[in-house]
Amino acid sequence: MTLHLYQQDKIGIVELDNPPVNAINKNIRAGLLNAVSWAENLQLERVIISGKGKAFAAGADAREFNEKPSGVQLPDVLKAISNSTVPWISASHGFCLGGGAEIMLACRYRIAHPKTRIGFPEVNLGIVPGSGGTQRLPRLIGIESALELVPTAKIINATEAQRINLIDAINDEPIQMGKTLDLTILTQPQLNPVEQKKSLFDQARRKAMKERPGELAPLEAIDLIQLSQSLNLDQGLIAERQCFLKLRSSKQAQALRHMFFSERASKPPQNTSNKQIFLNRICIVGENEYSNILKKHAEDFGLIISKIENADLILTNISPDHEKSKEQIKKIKSLKLPDTPIGFLKLPIYQKSRTIPLLSNIEGFGLDLAISDKKITLMEINYFNSKSPDDILYGIKLSQIFQSHKVFSKFAHGGYCQILLHCFDSVLRKLTSSNLKKENLLSDLVKFGFNPKILNKFDNYLPFDFLHELSNKHNSLDHENIHYFIKTLISELENYLGSLSSEDTTLIDVLSVHLLGFPRWKGGLYYYFKNSLKNYENLPT
Repeated sequence: MTLHLYQQDKIGIVELDNPPVNAINKNIRAGLLNAVSWAENLQLERVIISGKGKAFAAGADAREFNEKPSGVQLPDVLKAISNSTVPWISASHGFCLGGGAEIMLACRYRIAHPKTRIGFPEVNLGIVPGSGGTQRLPRLIGIESALELVPTAKIINATEAQRINLIDAINDEPIQMGKTLDLTILTQPQLNPVEQKKSLFDQARRKAMKERPGELAPLEAIDLIQLSQSLNLDQGLIAERQCFLKLRSSKQAQALRHMFFSERASKPPQNTSNKQIFLNRICIVGENEYSNILKKHAEDFGLIISKIENADLILTNISPDHEKSKEQIKKIKSLKLPDTPIGFLKLPIYQKSRTIPLLSNIEGFGLDLAISDKKITLMEINYFNSKSPDDILYGIKLSQIFQSHKVFSKFAHGGYCQILLHCFDSVLRKLTSSNLKKENLLSDLVKFGFNPKILNKFDNYLPFDFLHELSNKHNSLDHENIHYFIKTLISELENYLGSLSSEDTTLIDVLSVHLLGFPRWKGGLYYYFKNSLKNYENLPT
């Protein structure tokens, strides 16, 4: 079931029902168009649209983007809702994103629960909003606010949405409020953007090129928002749809879809239970590069930093020096509560022929982090010990609290994160025998799309500002350098890891983006190699 229709006197209730987040697929689109006719045939006085479960609607079903458009399309549905003789009211909660937010825009009145999160994140998939997000939105909230939302994929809360006129009201019971609204306020909204100077759009383009270098969709979104000033709504919607369809089939969009699904593909081991985990107190033992960031995140997200004996979870380093680590683990175990799990940060690297005997005899899990702009964007959760499979539930819970992506690995010779970092560093050192060569290669990496903020975290590398200056000095990218670098890195990885499964390469794609700054819009390390360098002949041995 994807949609429910209910009638209460002269009020119609339309409930989206496509778990887990009510993604808008062809069945929902067809059901919504049918709901417009249903309400008009019954001569209802209003329709309230809501979502079942934890979200209003978190966007279109991205799985359909790999297929040719079929069935009823969302722009036609929203035009019918907007022009209906029966006024529609959106009653949103949870996530209201992408196509879900565009449904909201087509309604006469918009009510949101206080915890609603609203945004237009389409550019993260290499596309633009395709059903009014660049046309109805600026006409409703103004050009400047639209430029702050669409090209950036920014997600805002209900309070901010009401401030910029994106929603009309905030209420703990949005459906109930929709039932009692005075009908006289349910008129068609005035959709007339205030004309802005060209400099505002130029500023938005500069920001997009700096923050999302190489990406096409943010710039296309800015162009479409600018068009909303000169075209009428119908003309603007046609131009928007054409751009959406063009981008949807582009190489960038395909690569970004690969990354979207890859970030969600990694699963915990099958013997992991569904036990509910409570995590309120965390102890971080020792000083290391992660400890301050972890402590800051813990405090920011409401966790209490505690002593070993009071903690729900203990995080500590593990050293390649087995005797030293044994003593540290022994001390922690003597102080901690019997059931408190230990998470081992930044597992040391071992060649494939070796395991970590120290870890095979203790309970716990490995944890590594990808950090960008002092934010933990991804966690690698390593379940090296099958004796305590439920311990990784604490790693999963921590990633949920920190709102980070998570990947899982079972590796007796170290975590993927550290192996990838080691190989990346090793290849850079091998290929840069002089400072001049190093500067040229790093400049090419930035021009290729590597994130300089992540690149410059490695020891002895060049500062972020200098990387930008270097990449601006050279007019052209040396593709031969980049391609040779990528293949050498893959060869180095396979020396450590041996033959890799598709699951392994997918995981490395995700880590290469979050950990190394590989351009997301190129799909990750292995995706780019398979799709762009398959026949590259100049390969290292």
